[in-house]
This record gives sequence, C-alpha cells and structure tokens, in this order.
Amino acid sequence: MLVVLAGPLALLITYAFRESNFLGVGPGPTLEQFKAVFEQSANVKIMLRTLGIGLAVATACTAMAFVLAYAIRFRLHGRRAAIALGIVVAAGIASFLVRVYAWGTILGTNGLLNSALQDLSLVNHPLGFLFFGYFSIGVTMAYVYLPIATLLVVSAMQEIDPRDVEASHDLGAGRWRTALRVVAPQARGGIAVAFAFTAVLASSDYVTPLLVGGARGLMVGALVQEDALVNGNYPASAALAFSFLALLVLALATIALLVRLCRRPAAALARLVDRHATRLTRWVPDAIAGRSLSRPAALLLLAYLILPTLVVVVFSFNSASTIGLPFKGFTLHWYPSITERLGFGEALEGSIQVALTAVVVGVLIGVPAAFAINRATGRLGSGLSALVYLPYAIPGVLLGIAILTAADQLGLQLGRGVTSLVHVLLVAPLVALVVSARLTGMDPRIFEAARDMGASPARVLRTVTLPLIMPAVIGAALIGAAYSLDEILATNFTIGTSSTIPVWLFGQARRGFNPGINALGVMMMAGTLLIFLIAAVLLRRTLINPGREPV
Repeated sequence: MLVVLAGPLALLITYAFRESNFLGVGPGPTLEQFKAVFEQSANVKIMLRTLGIGLAVATACTAMAFVLAYAIRFRLHGRRAAIALGIVVAAGIASFLVRVYAWGTILGTNGLLNSALQDLSLVNHPLGFLFFGYFSIGVTMAYVYLPIATLLVVSAMQEIDPRDVEASHDLGAGRWRTALRVVAPQARGGIAVAFAFTAVLASSDYVTPLLVGGARGLMVGALVQEDALVNGNYPASAALAFSFLALLVLALATIALLVRLCRRPAAALARLVDRHATRLTRWVPDAIAGRSLSRPAALLLLAYLILPTLVVVVFSFNSASTIGLPFKGFTLHWYPSITERLGFGEALEGSIQVALTAVVVGVLIGVPAAFAINRATGRLGSGLSALVYLPYAIPGVLLGIAILTAADQLGLQLGRGVTSLVHVLLVAPLVALVVSARLTGMDPRIFEAARDMGASPARVLRTVTLPLIMPAVIGAALIGAAYSLDEILATNFTIGTSSTIPVWLFGQARRGFNPGINALGVMMMAGTLLIFLIAAVLLRRTLINPGREPV
C-alpha cells in the first residue's frame, strides 16, 4: 500500500504544483495550475455541479438505505429477510456498466418507459426530461450505489438489540418515533459512513453521467480524464483532482459540523412534535396510521433494484434492432453477434490476463497480510487494518491518475501490466480481509495441539493452517476475480491502447444503446453471479460456522 498507493499519490501532489508544457511536466513549485482551475468559470461550475449531484445522490441513497435496512433488520424475519438481503447483494455485485446501461434502456428516448407511454397514448412524443439530464443521472446513480449504502447501514443495525425496539413500543412510541429516536441514533455511525462513502463514489463517478447525462453529464472525473489521457496535461489534471477532493472534504466536514451543532435543536423539535403528535396526525386515517410503511417501502425499493436488471435480460432476447417496446419476437442472435464485433476478443483476453495476474499476486500478498493483521495488536494492528481499507476510500479517478503519473515518471508503458498493478492493489485487500476473518474465527488450540505433538511451525502451516483457510482463500480469490473483471474507473486511465471488457463495453455504449449490449450484459452478470455463488458456498462453510473444524 505504501509503495504502490501512497508513493503515486505523493508524486501526484508534486505534479499539481508543477508547470506543464508541450514536452510534458515542467519545473516547479508553482500555484499556476490551481489558479487556472479556479480562474475558469467552467471548471468551478462543473465542480459545484459534481458536488451537488454527489451530495444529492448520497442523501437519497442514505435515506432509502435506512428504510430498507430497517425493514430487513426489524420488520422482515427469517427467509423473507434473507431473500431481501440476497437481492441487495445480487444488485450490488451485478456488473457496474450493465446496471448503468439498464437505465438507459428504460429511460432513453426509445426506451421502455417512453415507448410504453406512447403506446398507451399518454404522451405524443418522448419525454425529454427522463433521459440525458439530472433526473436520469440521479436515478441511475442512486440505483448503482443503494446496495452499498444498504449493506453499510444493515451492518450497523446488527449491533442494535431488538429488545430496544420492543421496549420502545411497550412505552407507547409509534413505529416512526421508534425508528427515528431509538434505531437511528444507535446506527448513526453506519449512516454517516454510508453517506460519506456514497458521496465520494457518486462524486468521482464519470462513467454514469457520460452514459445517461448527455450534455449535463460532464463532471469533474471526465475533465480529469480528458486532461490526462487526451491532452497529456498531468499537472492540470492533478490540480483539478485535488481541488475537487479538497472541496468535497470541506463539504463533508461542514455537514458533519452542522449535524453536531443542530443535534440539540433537532432533539428539542422532536420532543415538540411528540407532544403534539396526536393533533398533527389527526387527519391520517386509522387504517394507515396503524400499519407499518416500512414493509411496502422495502418492497418498492427491492423492485427498484430488481426491475432494471430484468429489463436487460428480457430485451437481450428481443429480435428488434432497437431497444424498447414492442417486443417483436424471441431470438438468440444478439449473443453471438456482440462477441463477433471488432475488438471483443482482445478485450476478453485482456480482462482474463489482468484478472488472473491480480488474483495470483493478490493471494500471494493478501494471505501473509491476513496473518499480520490477525496477529498484530495495539496501534500496529489498528494501523494495518486501516491500511487495508485505504484503496476503497480513494476515488477511482484519483487512484487512476495517480498510477498514471507514476507510470509516466518511471517510464512504464501503459497497458495490461500497469493495469494489473492497479487491480492487485484492489484485490489483495479483499483477500486479506476475508482470510483474516477466517483466522479470527479459528480455535487457536488446534495449532497448540499440533505443536504439542511435535510439529514444526512450517508443518503446522502446511498440514493444519492452510487446509483450514483454503476455502476462504479460494472464495476471496473468486470475489477478487469478479471485482477485477468489472473494474473500469481506474482501469480507463492505465489500460492505454489495450482494452478490457468493461472498457470495450463503455466505448460501445457511448456510441448508442443496442440489444447486443444487453446480451453482453447478461453474460457478464451471469458470470459474476456464478463466481459469487461459488465463493459464497465456500465462505459459508468457513466464516458462518467457524467453530466446526475438521478433525
């Protein structure tokens, strides 16, 4: 992490304070790049637009995630809760580009929604606001990042004792008051993390706005990419990236301060509402007031997560050459046709090569790192654990431009090699986290017994430890492979003239939506889900029931 991540980031900071010229990077230090960023009103406008979209998406995702997580944790039980959580996980692991493309299929000018409205004679022409605007950007981004926010909030709510909710009801508090006054304060940490994480992800996402936002989809990430890859102006792209990052951190810090300052006034307002709740809700019918709204709201949100994917699957079999209604007939033509397009074979080869390299090297690094994390104590243990999460806390755009500048400084040729390095940086922490969780759940007396019977440390590792952790290693490797096969935000900066399936699919989608992309999307989703199902079966045996050790 320190060499491959912190080093390039430190180099990127120095680039931001240097001049740029036609030969590349000029001398420094200077503040000219930062002055140029803020002197151009277009840059400032795009940064503020990106910040506004990111915070709006984060707010919507966090609110929806709280409702869905509350229903999964406290309102749905047994198999229903498991199914709902499974839908959230499945929506989160589906291909990123396919999920974005799904909403293009639904909201596009010739998409499913506009076609249906015209066929029903509700409108005479396609509704323009549905696509290539803020509406489509917000809806699509919320859909893409809702699973992540939900899983974070669900994880925080796992620590809440259900008896607290029962006690609140026994004391006369209604469902709304219980959710807002009992559950939300205890899940405050998870809610804050979900908001900050989705704000960072949405603000750094340049792929989604370019595909569904049209002219309004130009965000900071796209400008950084253009400066770096098209103009070759690394100092300008570095200054723009760090300027926006500073603006985002300032915005999040300001929001955190306002929440802290408004905590007491908000509590006083809540008490005032509680005292007058009877009069304020007198107009609500008893049938509605006595029913829980979390279950129907959760069903709507689950449908929101499922339906776009189903649309992609269904219309991948449509014989029509354009997306949208009517469904003219069943065909498998689009599946072989998309694989025969120019560049697909090279992209597939690139994805497989990068993923295999990332998994092999990631396992070789991640497994020893897991032992280090498991055995380290005190500040060292906390520092190692925090370091593992570092690649996921850095926006993909910033990670990509940092590796790009490091490759430029070292004279490395962009392509599969540099991209594999980026993917190792993302896969190794996954392996370390999963294997560390497995080691934590293992009974240390097993190893003590092996040592008491005369086995050397190397033999204990070979004959006892490795067989016990191998399912976790394989499961983590499969998850890392699926992650690598879907990564695009950082890959786009480092792949050079080569290609991977996500990068190739992104180029195809920018030329226009067609049923062939639906077919490729279905194949990508099927492959990803199969990988995760195999990983889930392996991890279930090792992480869910860690006490059941083989003799």
